[in-house]
Amino acid sequence: MKLTLAAMSTVLFLANSLGAQTIINGGFEDDKIVPGGNNPTTPFGWSYAAGDPWVTSVTAPDAVVGAVDNAYLQAGSSMVIYQEIFGLVVGQDYEITYLVGNSAYPSPGPQVGTVSIAGNLVSHYDGSGLPIPMAPGSIRFTAGATSELLYVYSKSNTTSFDEFVITPIPEPSSLFLIGVGAFSVLVKRRR
Repeated sequence: MKLTLAAMSTVLFLANSLGAQTIINGGFEDDKIVPGGNNPTTPFGWSYAAGDPWVTSVTAPDAVVGAVDNAYLQAGSSMVIYQEIFGLVVGQDYEITYLVGNSAYPSPGPQVGTVSIAGNLVSHYDGSGLPIPMAPGSIRFTAGATSELLYVYSKSNTTSFDEFVITPIPEPSSLFLIGVGAFSVLVKRRR
């Protein structure tokens, strides 16, 4: 059986898109977490670099609609945690999406936090000290190696992070191949 250009481009695209890169425990769930309180612990899958990480467990679901987990990351005072992400393709663009907010718990304070990877940095700051609902954040990067370190930093004890997910961004050439493949399938069906 001959592989058409469409089939080959689809296989290449899926192989690239469905790589092994994963953020372990991006939702900060852990069986050591006590429901309804603050848990001074480094979340499973993450490493402690500095400060005082807390996993705050709430009695209601996360900000993610339909999520069954109930924990999010918050600093006890300030903290830096990190995780090495493996399975990256050198030169491939990726996007990491997450949620960030200001819980204003245990007391009102400014939201000061950053997310960084591969020399790219995204800062989140709000000086109002008022509660800010979890909102989407993202950072894009190009892999310079087959693994990169993802850092999450919080300067205040009210900045909250949750639901880290990594996805590859299709290259224009991959999208072009998919388009050519789809076009060739349509032309072949008309014959």
